[in-house]
Amino acid sequence: MQTDWSRTGTGYLLLQQHCSRDDSKALMCCKDGWKVILAGSRFTHNAEQGYSPTEGEALAISWSLQHSRLFKQCCSKLIVATDHKPLVGVFNNCELDSIDNPCLFQLKESTLGWLFKIIHSPGKWHIGPDALSRYPRISEISGLHESASADNSRLDESACLPVCSLAEITKNTISSGTVVEFGLKDPVYQNLIQQVHIGFPTSQNELQGEMRPYWPMHDNLSSADGIVFLDKRIVIPIKLQKQFWNTYTLAIEALPQ
Repeated sequence: MQTDWSRTGTGYLLLQQHCSRDDSKALMCCKDGWKVILAGSRFTHNAEQGYSPTEGEALAISWSLQHSRLFKQCCSKLIVATDHKPLVGVFNNCELDSIDNPCLFQLKESTLGWLFKIIHSPGKWHIGPDALSRYPRISEISGLHESASADNSRLDESACLPVCSLAEITKNTISSGTVVEFGLKDPVYQNLIQQVHIGFPTSQNELQGEMRPYWPMHDNLSSADGIVFLDKRIVIPIKLQKQFWNTYTLAIEALPQ
């Protein structure tokens, strides 16, 4: 599992070995030696955007293990690759009582349910998770909802916005007009457009519940002609998500193998 963190998001690639070489340090031992079987990413929350690089990369490991737990919770030969070398010592050798940083303590504690060896992976081998952490997106259809937490500041990964680029919409025959059409039928989408126009308040707690999932990325939201944008990507109305992802999946399946 390769993991990465950035101020924008966190992401990972889960790979399975398909060659016979027994060398955990040579993850790129041959062209087809390792194949991707799962990928995931999400936006960072407010507090996570202020993490130090060591804390952030530890968060990437913790979240990635949790997100892909059904694939590897009983795996005894799991290798976790990070491009942040200081974490190798923290996760391989440090006892919990020797970690003074409370954030690192909690993150390492959250990984104790897995058996894994952590190794350092040079940046040239980390292109995949690096891209996912900087351009996060959800990997499945899910509603926008607030995660139950004491301070109401953390959001579940399913609260990440369903977005796509203009190129993806063109490729998958979902036009901007269709986005507008479905957006007009979606009260949450209309409320989001209005919220973007009037501006977001200074505190997430001042927002209505349906708007809170948009708080972590509110500085990057804009709207024009009945469409909400996250940077240059279109935010898809909830009612259109299923149609979009079905079309996207069919397009991927149609690609030559």
